[in-house]
Amino acid sequence: MHFVVFELKNKGFTDNTIQQIIEDIFSRYEEIDFRIYTKFPHNLEFPKGSTQENQDKFYKDLKDYIDSLTYQDRIVALCNYFDKKTFQVKFIFRVIGIKGKENLEIDDIEIYNPFEKQLALNDKSDSENDELFGLSTSQKSDFQDIYNIAIKVNAIDTNDTQSAKHRAIYKAHAFFDCFVSRNFYIKTKIIIDTTQYLILSKENKRIGDGYSMNDPFISYIDSITMTKQSPNLNGYLQYYEKLTTQKELIEIDNQITRSLAWRRRALETINYNEAILWHWVSIENLFNSKNGTTKSIFHFAPNILTQAYTYEFMRKIYMEIKNKAFPFNDYDIPLKAINFIDTMPKDMDNKEFIKYIKKLCELLNKETFFYEKLQNFIKIFEDKKEFKAFIENYKKQIEQKIIFLYRLRNKITHHAMNEYNETIVYYKNFASYINTILICYFIDTRVLRNKYDNDEIINYGVYEYNKMLLNLEKYGVDSIINPKEYE
Repeated sequence: MHFVVFELKNKGFTDNTIQQIIEDIFSRYEEIDFRIYTKFPHNLEFPKGSTQENQDKFYKDLKDYIDSLTYQDRIVALCNYFDKKTFQVKFIFRVIGIKGKENLEIDDIEIYNPFEKQLALNDKSDSENDELFGLSTSQKSDFQDIYNIAIKVNAIDTNDTQSAKHRAIYKAHAFFDCFVSRNFYIKTKIIIDTTQYLILSKENKRIGDGYSMNDPFISYIDSITMTKQSPNLNGYLQYYEKLTTQKELIEIDNQITRSLAWRRRALETINYNEAILWHWVSIENLFNSKNGTTKSIFHFAPNILTQAYTYEFMRKIYMEIKNKAFPFNDYDIPLKAINFIDTMPKDMDNKEFIKYIKKLCELLNKETFFYEKLQNFIKIFEDKKEFKAFIENYKKQIEQKIIFLYRLRNKITHHAMNEYNETIVYYKNFASYINTILICYFIDTRVLRNKYDNDEIINYGVYEYNKMLLNLEKYGVDSIINPKEYE
């Protein structure tokens, strides 16, 4: 019997329902006004629209059936519950840490703005919208960009509110682990407010809710703003759906899932030392190799990071110029140069961009740092030796920083270090940067290159880095500017 109870719990029945099932299985019957009433799960059907004679026969057959039941018959009747079909419910929670108006739906999960869309079917007016979770009149005007998350889960028990709720929350957290995978920083935690929720049927009819007093909007200002371009999940929806639903995962998928979970924890913590530690744990999960985790990070991560930065370097300069995001206030940019920047073409290939930089330099004061910086940029991308030196220097810096990051990790882990200074701030940001690049690389290689093994993904990164150097030696910097032509 204990085994049966365990299996019922594993099936999804709550303790209260299992208790009721056991009582029903061993129940007798009551006779009221010549009618038989029982809770035992029999399969006899009451004759509809029949004569009194047929009804009397049904009650007699039911009474005889219950009287004839043996203990073994009652245990076998439990099969009726194991064969019970599941039904779909949808939990809706308030989400703190995201704002905007764009909706996103992946498989069984949807995040949406309840001012833009309502899932629950009811006849209430907008002022009585349950999906706003009791916002006051002033809050409705102040928080027009709030978000909810709706998660579909299967239930087998009408009393399965808490169990289904926990499954929904687990899926929601797995989703948000993926959601923040391409953000370098987040200013506030993404929190699922589990104290308030709605439960909808498959037809989106309200069938339950939960509520307690709280203020879920304290972090509204620092929430991630949803746009059509964020999160950048295009091309990865099917894979993120796989990670979110935990379906058919191989070991590398499990490693990526664990890495995403620790990375999100690192982004959400307000303690910089914790952030460094969790970022390192996230990276360790990616490089959990048979060759040794720490050794793999030291030897192979710099190759992956250097190659990624090499191709990103030009785009970084491009965005800096386009957005006039100059890091120094002594650029002394002439008005004609500003006007030239304002007319920068949107669609330029790398060669056209270098030509554009040369024309921009002609408009700049040659005594400024900005002019010198752009001249160095041109020099790197026009001279093979300069470019190789640039790559090698960057890789050496990455190697040294990763070693120092590891030492900080050891101090935090083994000596409970909890310092706050400029070094900690810098390496917290550095850890976030390289963690994001590495996670994106692992997911890109797993999805776009169909790699199925951790070592295979790592070795592919080394191969691409060496291939880049060989192409540079053979074809010059043009192989970096236009890599597709030399594949």
